[in-house]
Amino acid sequence: MHERAAPAVRRHAGSECPAPQTDASSPLLHPSGGLLYHLRAWRWRRTRWLAFHGEVARWLDAWRPQAAQLVLVGPSGGYALNARFLERFQRITVLEPDALARHLLSRRFADFKFEFAEFHGLAQPDGGLLLAQRFPDSAFLFCNLLGQKLAGQGAEHHRQAWLTALQEALRQREWASWHDLA
Repeated sequence: MHERAAPAVRRHAGSECPAPQTDASSPLLHPSGGLLYHLRAWRWRRTRWLAFHGEVARWLDAWRPQAAQLVLVGPSGGYALNARFLERFQRITVLEPDALARHLLSRRFADFKFEFAEFHGLAQPDGGLLLAQRFPDSAFLFCNLLGQKLAGQGAEHHRQAWLTALQEALRQREWASWHDLA
């Protein structure tokens, strides 16, 4: 296994996590994240999602960025990721707004030290540029995210213009994205 730099690791467990909300609009109950999503992921990991995860694994095996640092954007609990892919990087930064997902990702890949960071500007028109500036030496992997509604995305969000700007901002960078279109 590759040696890893010792980045500052911020674990999101125990008292560090914000208290869960209990109303129906809670992120804890949201269908694309939170407890219900993670229960489905656990339940379907060896059945409904197995073929998709196999396809992603083969795709990740073929993607060979040269960067030593990887930024995972929206990996959730890392259900479609594997250690074989992650061990290629000396440093892994995770941008994941779901506190439960961060905890599950850390547990799933306990041998890895993830650096959890916050980044609230991705949905902005210049979000891709801000992302590239904040992580100048990194490769980026968008994990099942670009086809979803982004946190902070308002009604005035123009998806095609935003995607074009994202591609332009990352033009000189190593980046990839997958999205299940089931």
